[in-house]
Amino acid sequence: MSIHDSPVGPEEHAGESGLGAPLGPWAGAQIAVWCGKTGKQWHANPDCYTLRSRAREEVFTQPVEGTLADRRLPENLHCVPPGLLRDYLTAAGKLGKYEQATNVGCEQLDDGQLPVIAFGALTALGGVIDALESDPLESSWRSARRRRDELVDRARPLLAGRLPLLLAAQWVLSGKTPRQYKARYSDFVDAFIDAFESAGLAFFGLYDYVAKDMLPRWLQDVADGNAPSRASDRMATEEEARLERSSQRPDPDVVRRATQTIVHIGEDWARRLAELVASHDGEVVALFNQERLPMDKPLRDLFTTVRPGAHLHTRDFAWTIERVPAVLNLFFFDEREGERIGLVLERDDVDAFDTATCALFLRNLVAQLGQPDLADYVEAGAGAAASDEIRVDYPVAQLRWPHGDLVHTYPGLGMTREDLLPALRAAQGGVRFPSAGD
Repeated sequence: MSIHDSPVGPEEHAGESGLGAPLGPWAGAQIAVWCGKTGKQWHANPDCYTLRSRAREEVFTQPVEGTLADRRLPENLHCVPPGLLRDYLTAAGKLGKYEQATNVGCEQLDDGQLPVIAFGALTALGGVIDALESDPLESSWRSARRRRDELVDRARPLLAGRLPLLLAAQWVLSGKTPRQYKARYSDFVDAFIDAFESAGLAFFGLYDYVAKDMLPRWLQDVADGNAPSRASDRMATEEEARLERSSQRPDPDVVRRATQTIVHIGEDWARRLAELVASHDGEVVALFNQERLPMDKPLRDLFTTVRPGAHLHTRDFAWTIERVPAVLNLFFFDEREGERIGLVLERDDVDAFDTATCALFLRNLVAQLGQPDLADYVEAGAGAAASDEIRVDYPVAQLRWPHGDLVHTYPGLGMTREDLLPALRAAQGGVRFPSAGD
């Protein structure tokens, strides 16, 4: 039987990352694998749901030293042994992906792009933190964290200036909805069409091409951390290459004029984003449901992994209070569900809200709403990002709302800033409401 040194198959989905990690518990292990009489797929997990019979069995002895890339396993291996070996392989794989993300972030920053991926939450590491903080992965994990921290420190100066533009681009992009585009999105498309028509370059299907391809790519490029000018240059270069590859062989003058027009359109789109940011200038203090923000997870996580604030995760909601760019207020109404997912609490005395004040507000708020025991679950500072999963250790919230919760679909219901003022003013004055332990 042939062997291979790639990791596990689809059941474990460990991928190729992490193969440079030490063998750990795999060193010297005897790995039994099974296969059906006519089957070509091998299984190292005796309880695998696709293992129909154990007609054939082989045992593979693993090397006593080396890395996970040196393992001896059969071809077409579907799953690995359960327990310690699988857990170690999962931890090593997630460590490898974490290191890969750091490498990508370094390349992006060196290329002038804000590496949003560098500010991502550690929740992607799931329950493997204990394994990463133990031998033999501990030294690799410390090195990976140090490199990531260095990248974040290098990228932080770029964050303040670029983040409002990222948010503006993401908000416009969220207007690309089924059936009918939101006005904020169609305005960008119309600007492109007008420019091409004025230049005598319009063609059949142009609207759909711009709305479904060019504009989403440009907006996503900006939302991914690139400067609008860089996104515009990329768009013009790609379209010039596409025209030159066209089977209709357009006149070189047409290609030149189209490229120049696209450059001007990119400048117009960038101006529109800048005006959107300028109309929501500065910072505000806001309370919002982090999990409901309609944006990509790396960008969403940024608000709890980097910026100072406070967070409360329950089985019902994930609240964050912090100083945020004012343009984030555009996201605080869920247009699809007709619900409000955030509130601006303060526009003037923003500097007074440090991490401690934000945490004190959340503790006061849950006490005000009749469940002071939730104060023990308030997390202050960066790094407390929400998970995509509802964890069993999250508390159950049974708050006594005055007229509905923070979000509500019915007019006149839902929390208002006035409802939150007692907890807000007390926090600004450094006063803590009595909690369950007082």
